[in-house]
Amino acid sequence: MKTASESVARVSAQTSAADLRQWIRSLESKYEIEPRLNALLNERLLADSSGAAFSRPTVSEIKSNLRRFLASQLGEDFTLENMSKMSGGAGNETYKFELVSGDSSQHLILRVKAPGACCDTHIPSEYQAMKAVEGFLPIPEPLWLIRDSTYFGGAALICRFLEGVQAPPSESLKASAMGAVFGDELRRELAPQFIEYEAKLHSFDWARSNLTEFAKPRPGTTDAIDWRLAFWDRVWEQDLIEEHPTMILSREWLEKHKPVADHISLLHGDFRNGNFLYDQETSRITGILDWELCSLGDRHCDLGYTMLPAWGHDDANGEFLNAGLATLAEFTRIYERQSGLKIDPERLHYYIIFNIWWSAVALLGTALTHAAARRTQMDVLYNLISGKGGYDICDLNRMIVEN
Repeated sequence: MKTASESVARVSAQTSAADLRQWIRSLESKYEIEPRLNALLNERLLADSSGAAFSRPTVSEIKSNLRRFLASQLGEDFTLENMSKMSGGAGNETYKFELVSGDSSQHLILRVKAPGACCDTHIPSEYQAMKAVEGFLPIPEPLWLIRDSTYFGGAALICRFLEGVQAPPSESLKASAMGAVFGDELRRELAPQFIEYEAKLHSFDWARSNLTEFAKPRPGTTDAIDWRLAFWDRVWEQDLIEEHPTMILSREWLEKHKPVADHISLLHGDFRNGNFLYDQETSRITGILDWELCSLGDRHCDLGYTMLPAWGHDDANGEFLNAGLATLAEFTRIYERQSGLKIDPERLHYYIIFNIWWSAVALLGTALTHAAARRTQMDVLYNLISGKGGYDICDLNRMIVEN
């Protein structure tokens, strides 16, 4: 059995720049994916081939560069206070700080693209999606996009800090609030808000927004799913450690049953418990977070992700609560009323399987190879959560192979 280190060595062994360029050209001709994501995967191959160890600036260095960037935008009449690195942020490294100017003080967040993210993310797309829904959904207001990697070693954005918690205190230690139990009373308050915000996002008229970073799939076609399948196919080829028969059979099933998208929506990509904040006193949702996996596509892709088994649990009556908040019937009723869009059970089933499949790609391939290459600050967590890839395989066996 091949190890993750051997998989990394396969890329590092590409000592010839000509050989590496030829491999990249071969991958590009084989997989038709969005240009923004194609560029990310190419960048990662080039970085992996260099053999350079993971290295990020210290908080002090980040603060110095942040001051330099803000001085270029605001002049010199400000100070930075209470800067610290926040926990989590596997896709983006996150820092909080206070921007003080005269008598005013703003609590802000700096998000910097991590070079070893488990899922390849694109800061300019994240920024554009947030700008598009600003004032329409509760989000951290995006203030600056920094494309120039010379400041922070990668693209970055600065947004406002939002108050709130992700889960009740008893659940706060669960990784990414996975499987958080909110309790019946809190759940009844949060569920309608959570569902209505997802419904509003999917019915939002994104065509009037500045989304130049995004490829735009056509309604009435399979463009959106074609591009997503091709993206994860390429990721799997680049990061493959060991092939698995369930992954092969699942991919064949996904190809055979590709659905046509009747409506193209702006998708969050990671809409679940753990990615929203709420006020403990009022139980009101204060922010929808982590837009780095955003795209344009079929709403059922987002819905299928929201309804993944890993995010929910059974209630006292044994009925599954999606994202720990609502049964399928509750979810469907609120979503369809708010959005004016129907939930198609067959497409929902398809996209649940699709999301489990790509989760297995990310966890059994990318997470382990990134950890082996020491390309992330989350090496220990990536080795840990790769175990969920085994559960993904079990779910795929149950949903496809055994049926």
